[in-house]
Amino acid sequence: MIVTPDPSDWRNLYAAALFENDHSKITIRVADAESAMMSRSKALLSATNSDRREAVELNQSLRMLQLLKACLTTMPETRPAA
Repeated sequence: MIVTPDPSDWRNLYAAALFENDHSKITIRVADAESAMMSRSKALLSATNSDRREAVELNQSLRMLQLLKACLTTMPETRPAA
């Protein structure tokens, strides 16, 4: 079963992605946060009385997630010591 992240919970999903220690889970955490953030961003664009501060915070957070993803793709796989 696929669970769609709640866009209103984007801040918690974002924090979960940033602070995930388990390397095997970080990719899914980033994807969940990104999905919720993009949905929330679309909702803010179509809202007549959208919160400008949230839109700015959302934009900055999306940029940080992009940087995190870039770091993850260039980071060598970590292997346990023999």
